[in-house]
Amino acid sequence: MFDIKKVVLFFLAFLVSLGANAEQILVNKPQSENDRRYDYPHQLLQMIFDETEDDYGRDYVAHSKLIMSRERMLLSLIDGELIHVVAEAPKKEWVEKLLVVRIPIRKGIQGYRLFFINKEDQASIDNITTLNDFMRMPTGSGAGWSTAMLMCEAGFEVVKGSNYEGLFDMLEKRRFLTFGRGGQRNFFRV
Repeated sequence: MFDIKKVVLFFLAFLVSLGANAEQILVNKPQSENDRRYDYPHQLLQMIFDETEDDYGRDYVAHSKLIMSRERMLLSLIDGELIHVVAEAPKKEWVEKLLVVRIPIRKGIQGYRLFFINKEDQASIDNITTLNDFMRMPTGSGAGWSTAMLMCEAGFEVVKGSNYEGLFDMLEKRRFLTFGRGGQRNFFRV
C-alpha cells in the first residue's frame, strides 16, 4: 500500500543528501536582514562556483554562518574555521596577514560616496559651498571601516558606530548629519 509519509521522508532525505555533496565555502554574513552590502559579492562568488563546476568537478556553495565585526573577521579568516573568503576593502593588517586577491569586482564604484541625510537638514546641506564646510558636518561611519579611518585622516568630523543598522538609527536621531554609503546596488533600507 502507498504510504505518503514514507514518500515525503524519502524525498526529504534525498534533498538533504544532494546538499551534503556540496562543499561549503564560508562567507561573511550580513549584519541584518536589511543589510544588502554583500549581496553582489556573494552572488558573484556563487555564479563563479556554478560556472566552474564542470571544469573542476566540485560543487561549492557560498554559505554564511555568523555576524562578525571586522576584527573578528580578520582572526576568523586567518584560522579559516568560521569564514573562508570576504569581499572587503583591505586594511594594512589584512594585506600583511591574508592572501589578498586584488580584483575590483565592483569596478571602483565602491569608492564613490552617496550621503544620506535627514530631510530636515536639506537646507543646511544646500548652503554648503566648500569642501571645508562639508568636512565640518558630522558624518557617520562604522568603527572598523576603512572609510572611517580615511575620512578622519582627511579631516572629516566622523562619528563612529559599531552596528550597521544602528548607524541608520543614529542618522535618524541626528547624532550625525550625513552618512556616506558606497556606490552599490540595493543599499537602500526598505
